[in-house]
Amino acid sequence: MKGQILQELDRVCPERAIAASNTSPLMPGLLASVTRRPDRVLVTRYFNPPYLLPLAEVVRGPEPRT
Repeated sequence: MKGQILQELDRVCPERAIAASNTSPLMPGLLASVTRRPDRVLVTRYFNPPYLLPLAEVVRGPEPRT
């Protein structure tokens, strides 16, 4: 389902838009691979409990191979 949502966002959002998900178990590269602009997709992971650890990890997918 996340892939379908990212594909739809990829279709309707401006080129400058960044798609972000807070889905911890999914790899950023997997989510990015369903879009036309994988360099604009990232995953955030929040540390728990948030009231003690107000941190978020931001992870982007692998660099596209040339």
